[in-house]
Amino acid sequence: QVEEAERNRGAAMAAPSQQKTSLANKWHRDFQKALELDGWGQVEEAKSGYETLVRSLNTESESKPALQWSYKEMNAVKNLMTCMRLRCMVIKRDDDEGISAENMKAMSSVFENLFKRDKKFPLDLSTVSPEDLREATGMAAQVRALEANQGDSDSDDEVVENITDAVAPKKPASTPSSVGKSKAAAIGLRRQESRRNEADQAAATAQEMADPSVEDAPPRGHIPPPVASPKRTVKAVYITIEKIGLKDFDTYVDPRVSVYIVSGGRIVEGVQDTKISSDKAENHIVFNEAIKLKQSLDMLLPGGAVFFEFKHFKKDKNRISTRCWCFLEREDLAPGAHVLELYKKPADLKRKNIHLHTVKELYLHVNVEYVQEEVM
Repeated sequence: QVEEAERNRGAAMAAPSQQKTSLANKWHRDFQKALELDGWGQVEEAKSGYETLVRSLNTESESKPALQWSYKEMNAVKNLMTCMRLRCMVIKRDDDEGISAENMKAMSSVFENLFKRDKKFPLDLSTVSPEDLREATGMAAQVRALEANQGDSDSDDEVVENITDAVAPKKPASTPSSVGKSKAAAIGLRRQESRRNEADQAAATAQEMADPSVEDAPPRGHIPPPVASPKRTVKAVYITIEKIGLKDFDTYVDPRVSVYIVSGGRIVEGVQDTKISSDKAENHIVFNEAIKLKQSLDMLLPGGAVFFEFKHFKKDKNRISTRCWCFLEREDLAPGAHVLELYKKPADLKRKNIHLHTVKELYLHVNVEYVQEEVM
């Protein structure tokens, strides 16, 4: 009986793997058919094949078995869908700006290795315009909805300020940070806000129950208040800047780390700076400060990346200077600890001209955390 139970358990574990392999093989065959049509110049037929395949991938990614997919497997499927949608957009526009049929050939190996082993996505989506990426990922509708919700409440000056905030760095605080305080403060603020909301809701409910003057129906001629937009849950991304390793770590004045998001070769989210740190230990400058990205996880575009620049104050030139930089790609932005290589300045937003800052085993250490939050 024990042996039979073990065999049944092994068969149950093998079944999902076999299903995924069968699914990946079918997708690969369908993709090859569409790719051949694309290569022969039968672009409309190829477009229909890509669209059918995207629907199949989308249906499976939203089904219950998809819960057994790894983070990288899910990202690979999403990137495949994005690239096929981008190719369909190029075919529909009948132009050469964007993903070409030749580019699509590189995705064949991704389909072939899907669910077998992790493989770096072969296409660089950072060169695609953010507008096309939003359309291909379905984010354009979310952006338009956010703009519509703002309505006329923002003045022209406020709108301009919101736009320019994406490239205007914030002035860092001048007080030194202490180990662990910033992260604890960030978590504490979220808990306090949650408790306040629960208390307010409970108080409002109690008042309604205790007040006999409240009637079920509004009086005649009463204009009801506007219905609030329903809230939705998003995954907020918190990145804790733990420490950075530098051979001359004890020589820097007012060290800090700047964090921002890059897509399509340009900054798409305003720069955020850590507090200046005076904590140093074993060739490292310690920050232990959590930075919340302004964009939620679902709004981060494929091919984008979170950039980190280590900066310090130069007394002889009386200015803040970048010493080195690194990045974490959207596809690698998984929860947990990350150790990032340091590169020579200046920061290359297109990630084409990259050279190591040092050959020593010195890195930027960060930790990524997802937090479910409600937004309007």
